Amino acid sequence: MKTGRTLVLHAITDSISVVLIRGQLRWLKTLGFPCALLCSPGPNLDRIAIDENIPVFPAPMTREISPLADLRSLAKICAILRRL
Repeated sequence: MKTGRTLVLHAITDSISVVLIRGQLRWLKTLGFPCALLCSPGPNLDRIAIDENIPVFPAPMTREISPLADLRSLAKICAILRRL
C-alpha cells in the first residue's frame, strides 16, 4: 500500500466502535488520502470495508491488561505497519 502520500490509519481496539468513524475514511479518500483501518476482528469489519471501500487489517487486541496477549497484539500490529 505504498503510495507516496500520507496514509491515514485508524486503529480501533473494538470493532463495535467502528460505527463512530463511519464516513470519515470515505471523506478522507475523496481528498486524496489513502486510508486503512486496523481493528480487532469482529462482525462490523466486513461491512465497514465494503461501505468505506478501504483495506481492513484485523489484529486481535484485548481491552483488559494482559501482558502476553498485549505482546502478541504488538507483534501483529508491527507486522501490519511494516507492510504499509
